[in-house]
Amino acid sequence: MPSTRGLAEYYKRYSFSFPSTKRLMVLNAGLALLQAIATVLLCTEVFYYLIIFWALNWFSMAFLYKISPILFSPRRLAGFLFTTSLYTSILLVISIPLRKPLLAVLLGLQFSAVLTCLVTIFLTSQRTSLRLCLILINTTLVVLISVLYNTTLPLYYVLSLPIITTTLLFIKKVGSRTVGVNGLDLFRGYVNAFLADNPRPLERIFERRGITVEKRISIVLFKNDKKPLGCFIIPEVHPGPFRRVGGSSLPYILSSELRKGYGLITMVFHGPSTHAENPVSLSECLKISRQVSDLINECCLEKPEKVCSPVRRESSVIECFAIKFGKEKGLFFIDSFSEGLEDLSGEFTEILQKRKLEVILVDSHSSYISSDLNRPLTPETRLGKLVLKCLEDLANL
Repeated sequence: MPSTRGLAEYYKRYSFSFPSTKRLMVLNAGLALLQAIATVLLCTEVFYYLIIFWALNWFSMAFLYKISPILFSPRRLAGFLFTTSLYTSILLVISIPLRKPLLAVLLGLQFSAVLTCLVTIFLTSQRTSLRLCLILINTTLVVLISVLYNTTLPLYYVLSLPIITTTLLFIKKVGSRTVGVNGLDLFRGYVNAFLADNPRPLERIFERRGITVEKRISIVLFKNDKKPLGCFIIPEVHPGPFRRVGGSSLPYILSSELRKGYGLITMVFHGPSTHAENPVSLSECLKISRQVSDLINECCLEKPEKVCSPVRRESSVIECFAIKFGKEKGLFFIDSFSEGLEDLSGEFTEILQKRKLEVILVDSHSSYISSDLNRPLTPETRLGKLVLKCLEDLANL
């Protein structure tokens, strides 16, 4: 298994973040000062347009923050401001030999307006007057600059507006055709889940598209003569998909609810399940939690089983560790560190039940390897057959 440092470096490849807000604001102030000095020296008239550029940027930032303070945090807005300011500064440098500083500032102004429209349309879903106002003001500004400034270059930004509209319609249509939901809503849902830590837009889509199924929940309860002491919970629903969306918080919800209700120390394991069995929302997780509480009450009334010594069995590349309760029941952990296993299919449980084996199966998620993951794993595959053989051998000991 990789070290903690190795895991951090692995995930850094897929992440990006702006510098700190303070550094970004210092950079923005520096760029604004350089732009002001350059425009005053070149042409005082251009300086007034530069003031309009900065006023529009701050106006847009304030509106975006008002629309969604979490999604458009000060750090992200400072990064947005730095992007538009840097672009304008580069244009100013290029325009000095051409003696067209006004064109550079106007193009920067248009770029900022188009970018604001894109961000507002693609990332925000609230149909508020603020959102509509921001889009209309910036769109009008893009067109107005092209009309007032007698050159073809600003027209490229005007032409970008129908291209953006066509792209929006395409995304919307593809999403509706592929997954049956508005593609833009799906995109905004992912953005809100990752950037604003808000799962609800995506969960609303999952609630519309989800189906009702019955899944097994297994509980191993440890108790003395007086009260329950702790338990293992193995739900055959998947704790996903990601962040706080759907069932991603299911292990935390189960453990915290049982600690509050029963004072139990709880461990929630990954049962045989794939992303097809993700709970669609937090409300579904709470339903599972209530069901688990009922099962705990039933378990307290049952006759206890004797816990046997742990046993381990290896079969080719598969390793199985088991804790048996009496002769017929057991908790089985399955892994393969040489090839990697992740998300065992629920078909394994069905097959074991048909073979009269009372096995509670735990997916150990031994998946961090350099080769491709075997995900999800089904009984028909080579590794799936090895898993079944190893489980049967250990269950029949």
